[in-house]
Amino acid sequence: MDIISSEKAVESLEGIRQRTTQIVHSLSHFLAILHQTEQLAPWPTIHKNFNILLSQIHSLSNTLAIHFQSLRTTNIFPSEEFPVREQEPLLTTLLRTRPLPVVEEWETTTLEEYENDPSLKSKNQKQPLPQDTLWEEARDLLMQEREQNNWTGYVTRQEELQGEIINQKELEKERAFEEQSAQQTLTKILGFMKSGRG
Repeated sequence: MDIISSEKAVESLEGIRQRTTQIVHSLSHFLAILHQTEQLAPWPTIHKNFNILLSQIHSLSNTLAIHFQSLRTTNIFPSEEFPVREQEPLLTTLLRTRPLPVVEEWETTTLEEYENDPSLKSKNQKQPLPQDTLWEEARDLLMQEREQNNWTGYVTRQEELQGEIINQKELEKERAFEEQSAQQTLTKILGFMKSGRG
């Protein structure tokens, strides 16, 4: 229940944000029309833009009235009781979008040290790095496993080479019968769970 109300509050806040953005754009456009030339713009243009602005403000006030209760109960941070003056460092830390300069400097120096570390570089660029060697070994192992198995049929490559399975159609019939018997077993189990009888 609480999740639904918080989703409604977020939706109403988004709607209000969009309407205020529209009002800001309309105001800036209206001011640009008023200040574009030395003489005043034609009366119909001013009237049209003023009506647009009024309708957007009316729409915003209606939206605020509709979502008044959900917005009133929504908790925002920092709230009105938050001691802004006393907790200013905490507030600036919470509202910060970039890392602190000290942290940013620490990250760049660590990255530079990592890039300049001679143990990670190969000698004379002839030997591969340890992680490159690991990836090469993993790729080789994958290719070996890929060659050993048949990934498209019902039999393995080894069975195929040894000729253990001769007829593909018989194998398909066996698999279909196994699946059907598994389905029947599952149906019996579900029937027992539902009715309590075997």
